[in-house]
Amino acid sequence: MIVGVSIGGIIGVLIILVSLIPAIVSSGLVKNKIINSLETGLDRKVQIDDISMSWSNGLDIKNIHIREREDLQGDEFVRVKRIICNIDFIPLISKQIRINNLIIDSPEIVIQKDKDGVFNFEDKITPVAPDATPAIVEKTVPDVVSTPGRKQELSPLVIPAFLSDLKIKAEISNGRFTFIDHQLQEETLIKNFSTTVNVDSLRKPIALKSAFDIEAKGGVEHADIIFDVSMAKDGKIDPGNSKGAFNMKTGFALITTDFDMSKFQGEGGSGLDFSMNVDLEKLTENLAGMLGLPKGMQVKGSINSKLVAEGQLEKVIDVNGSTEITNLSVSGGPFEKNPIQQQSIKLTQKADIDIQGEKINIYKIGIESPFLEMFLAGFVTELKSTRNMNFKISLGLDLAKLMEQVGGLLPDETEMAGRLQSDINLKGDQNIVKVNGKTDLNNLSVKMVEIGSVKEPQITINHDMVYDLQNSYLELKDLNIKTGFAEIQTSGTVTNNEEINLNMLLSSNIERLTQSFPGIISLPEGLSLDGRIDAEIRANGYIEEGIKLDGTTTLDSVNATGGPLKDRAISGLSLKLLHTLDYKIKDDSVNIEKMNIESEFLKMESKGGIAGLSKEMNIDYRLSMKMDLDKITEKFAGMFPVDMNMAGKGVVDLDMNGKLLPQVNENIYEQMDFDSNMSMDKIIYGAYEIVDFKVGLSMDDGFFTTKDFTFKLNDGLCAVLARANLKEEKPPLNFEMKLSDANINQNMDLLAYIVPILSAPEGKLSGKLNMQFSATGTGLDWQDDLSKSLDGDGEIEIKDGYVRGGKVTSKILKALGKGSEYEFDKITTRFVISDSKISNDDISVNGKEFNIGLSGWTSFDGRIEYSADAKVLSKHAGRDGKKIIGVLSQGSKLPIVVTGTIDKPKLSFKWPKPQEIGNILQGILGSSGDSKPQTKSSGSLEKTDTAEEESQPVKKKEENVLEEAVDKLFKGIFK
Repeated sequence: MIVGVSIGGIIGVLIILVSLIPAIVSSGLVKNKIINSLETGLDRKVQIDDISMSWSNGLDIKNIHIREREDLQGDEFVRVKRIICNIDFIPLISKQIRINNLIIDSPEIVIQKDKDGVFNFEDKITPVAPDATPAIVEKTVPDVVSTPGRKQELSPLVIPAFLSDLKIKAEISNGRFTFIDHQLQEETLIKNFSTTVNVDSLRKPIALKSAFDIEAKGGVEHADIIFDVSMAKDGKIDPGNSKGAFNMKTGFALITTDFDMSKFQGEGGSGLDFSMNVDLEKLTENLAGMLGLPKGMQVKGSINSKLVAEGQLEKVIDVNGSTEITNLSVSGGPFEKNPIQQQSIKLTQKADIDIQGEKINIYKIGIESPFLEMFLAGFVTELKSTRNMNFKISLGLDLAKLMEQVGGLLPDETEMAGRLQSDINLKGDQNIVKVNGKTDLNNLSVKMVEIGSVKEPQITINHDMVYDLQNSYLELKDLNIKTGFAEIQTSGTVTNNEEINLNMLLSSNIERLTQSFPGIISLPEGLSLDGRIDAEIRANGYIEEGIKLDGTTTLDSVNATGGPLKDRAISGLSLKLLHTLDYKIKDDSVNIEKMNIESEFLKMESKGGIAGLSKEMNIDYRLSMKMDLDKITEKFAGMFPVDMNMAGKGVVDLDMNGKLLPQVNENIYEQMDFDSNMSMDKIIYGAYEIVDFKVGLSMDDGFFTTKDFTFKLNDGLCAVLARANLKEEKPPLNFEMKLSDANINQNMDLLAYIVPILSAPEGKLSGKLNMQFSATGTGLDWQDDLSKSLDGDGEIEIKDGYVRGGKVTSKILKALGKGSEYEFDKITTRFVISDSKISNDDISVNGKEFNIGLSGWTSFDGRIEYSADAKVLSKHAGRDGKKIIGVLSQGSKLPIVVTGTIDKPKLSFKWPKPQEIGNILQGILGSSGDSKPQTKSSGSLEKTDTAEEESQPVKKKEENVLEEAVDKLFKGIFK
């Protein structure tokens, strides 16, 4: 009695608990838990009006509304009017599934793709870094035991007990699915969606029927899908007797598939028949919001596909198929300028499947088009175990014809021609595949704006690699690229956890390299380079974490001729570049541990880093260079002027940081700061000897300045200061220089811009030079800005020297009755820089015998115009000379003018007109009987130029007489 009461009590409690389950599920507590769980998982607001449950009617959920996230457009993500699920719970005790009724009423789903291409159903997942060494799970292949000479038979599969009485009746009614592409502003609507699924038993046919309307771009297409399958016989799954059919019919596509495995039995027959016909224009128009084609792109044409399988399961199943795309037209969008037009593209396949022999023979899988031909053939054996394979792939590609079709996708003015032929062999099994083959590029011609024109008659790529499919491990035994200008070899491994360990060798002829890539490697016109470049680079690390590039690049026996070298040359140049870099893809940065150069004339050490490689390229870099100036002069003699030499040591230290690629509206000088110091022992350039050259340069927030800029010029101390505000569109510049007691012992043509009397290419100048000046200007462009805005003043003093020969000097000295050499105590001048000229009000030559004043200007383009002071000359003339100077001068200036250019100066005389000569001579000589009265004239003067080494036309008799008379008079003035 006690036992009976106890058992009864337990059963009663169970009955009570079971009877309470519907009430618990129907309570608000369960509904709130479900809502909270959905909101947490979907990151969206969820609303459910009611959840109820009963043992007789099952589960009933009403009015489910899931709102869209706040950061996305629209209000609705998912809405379902009602879900009813009626399950027989008692059969579950015996593991039998019977869903009497599953109804989803009026489901509505909105799928959106934003302007960045992200769908609204994609979760915001924070990536988790994988373990450094993930465990590799070995997959074992079960042994297959077969008896020789005995064919293997297909065994029927026994249905598990819990599926033996499976029953499902499901229905979706009045569904609506919206696909919105915000990138393309396209929308596709699937409405009136209804689907029914009936599974009475696995012993009976299974049927699925679906119908819906597709609305897009104002048009509506109806679609029907029917799928029937039967796969059981006598309560057991029997692959040998399964059959079914799939049919889809819309206004733009018709797909039919029929299969009957029983037809492969006995004498055999056709057990699979698949066909597909698609109108691409209607397909893309109706599914525009789902396909995501580029905006404006239109596709026309049709696809016709046919696949048939026939034969005997006990022998061979022959599979034949073909797919043809006809009248293909792709236009608009990226193809607006170069649409694709193809009459026919064919895909064919033919293979034999030997199930008993566990072998597949692929006779052909091919693609044929006007620009591409591809062919694959081979076999697979041991289908149930190792799946050994052996394939040959041949591919031919006409680049010129390819460009005719897809050229519009490439940058403008891109041209490409040539023939690619690739022959590859694949061998291996389901675990390891070996790839061996060769690819040839013949008569390659590429023209692009970025790289210019590239032509190469032949490029050969040999590849020998092994891929471990099971462990995702790639071994490059040899990847070799040979061209007319270079050879590249690569070997190494890439593992499944993205670990890279590669060795790369590059060997190239510099002359052929520059000839093959003239648009990338820009050389001065006429310059020719020859020699070799060899590089060895090791790459190792993890793709996500960082790759270290460590290696050496060597330039050997480099020769240079022509171009700016003219008749000089550089020969036997060699140097070595050693580099160690850490490249991090995730951080978009590179850390330069070492970038050094070693050679007999230069030692450079540098390190730093660049962040934001694909954007702003923020750089922080330091370098130090030590130069052997004697060896640089020897090696690069052809690069410097003939009379330039360097000696001693040179040192450069540079520290820089900032943006290498600033934004469009940013000033590059404001984004880059640097601090540099440079020193050189000795530089000799013609008349100039510079020693102890030291300069510091800095850029800070757009302000450029020099510091401690000093050197000795011909034993004279020189200090320079330069400043510029580069933040301005046309930067204001300041420049100051002071030179003390510099020895002058030969021609110094630069001074001729300020004192043209010193322009003496064939002569010599000596003395001690003191000079100082300051100038301001705006802009960095000399021609358009700086030369026009430069203003300044200065002073030059040359003491205790002499001038010998020279173009201007010799002519002035000759006209003044002096020889080819003139000693002076001091030459002084103050000058003003303005209006693109250097002007002098007074150039004085103070010597022991006379003081001559010159004044005028020199323009920046080398033109000159100077004249002598009559008052100064008259102090040294006798009575007759003063009369001559007084009569010839106009105001205080003599009719002697230095014109022309610094390189080709002229001494010009403004001669009186012939009829005035008598009057002038009468005024000079008084009542001399040699003179005759002349007719009165206007008094204007005629100008005659005499240039050095230039033949002058024969003058009139009167002018010759006058010139001789005046020359004699001027020579006699200073006797």
